[in-house]
Amino acid sequence: MLTTWQAPGGSEELAIRCGDHASGPRLLVLPAWFDESNKTRHFTVELMRLLAERGVASVLPDLPGCNESLADLTRQTLASWREASAAAAEHFACAQ
Repeated sequence: MLTTWQAPGGSEELAIRCGDHASGPRLLVLPAWFDESNKTRHFTVELMRLLAERGVASVLPDLPGCNESLADLTRQTLASWREASAAAAEHFACAQ
């Protein structure tokens, strides 16, 4: 399922959710960066579907400046992506 979430800095980002998020564990799956993301996205989503079949829900968020994000890539840093990852984990109540 495609959904959205609010990243630090105010950008609205997309995320793909698989599995039953109402119960059971939730796994945050961080995307590969840049060109590798394009090469591995299908594989990553298929893995998430297999996890869902085994009762593990997961979410794959777009990070600011990456994939479908409208946030300016040149304004992103490793620290801002770490902050966004933590915010996504909190937003989607993923296991830590």
